[in-house]
Amino acid sequence: MKFKAGSYPGVDRDISDTTHFNNFGAYELAQCITHGIRANNLPIAKFLDPSARDFDPAHPDVFADFHLPYTPPQQQGDVTQIPQANLK
Repeated sequence: MKFKAGSYPGVDRDISDTTHFNNFGAYELAQCITHGIRANNLPIAKFLDPSARDFDPAHPDVFADFHLPYTPPQQQGDVTQIPQANLK
């Protein structure tokens, strides 16, 4: 996942992250997982939306057709810091 500064709102520096998927990659991987759940008749399949189309990993979606609406952060400040519990 690589983005140049200014590519998206809130991205004020270049990002080069080779440990996480971008949105399209995550979506494709999720479809592979749900396909595998269905194909192997796993018990968890009953929780999948039956109206969702099946996915053929040999024919992935076209990247140019993919669109995920931007969701603004709901929290202000440094989201990489985990707040500590008040133990008083």
